[in-house]
Amino acid sequence: MMARLERESACFEEAARQLAHLHPALHERLAPDDLPAQKELLAGRIRHAPQLSGTEREAALQALARQPAGDRLCHGDFHPGNIMLSDQGPVIIDWLNATRGCPAADLARSSLLFLGHIETSEVPAEFRQAAQHFHQTYLDCYLEAAPTRRDAYHRWFPLMAAARLCEGITEQEDWLRQQVREGLEVSR
Repeated sequence: MMARLERESACFEEAARQLAHLHPALHERLAPDDLPAQKELLAGRIRHAPQLSGTEREAALQALARQPAGDRLCHGDFHPGNIMLSDQGPVIIDWLNATRGCPAADLARSSLLFLGHIETSEVPAEFRQAAQHFHQTYLDCYLEAAPTRRDAYHRWFPLMAAARLCEGITEQEDWLRQQVREGLEVSR
């Protein structure tokens, strides 16, 4: 899907809608019991994110403890680069980060991936606008299909930002910490 988007910018909206239909369909599936628990994985990442202050870390861990564990199949890295387009339809690949958890958390992770790239990469203005439209279309379509996840998405978003800090993406660190502080209402 990513290669198609790079070749055909006119297909951004169609691709965003396709992605938005695939993701909640994935979340309909019960996760196998042997997949890692999403909340445990996130707690470990938050604990090991050196960029978080003690106050930010504690706020994130407390907020995480209040979230439901969930039992659904979550991809953990759902974006156009992990969707193969075939004659039989789209195929989701790269399941290394799959967990058993909450669909709204998986949605927040994907949204964070998009926004982190859009907000911190030096890209031409026309690409930034197209990428923002792609993300908004994807998010709106997903939440239209699963409207009960809207509030949970907003609760999970800063937690995903806190967990992503342990991944060492230097160019996104300031932006990610801002998402944590604003989303959890933590002061510096």
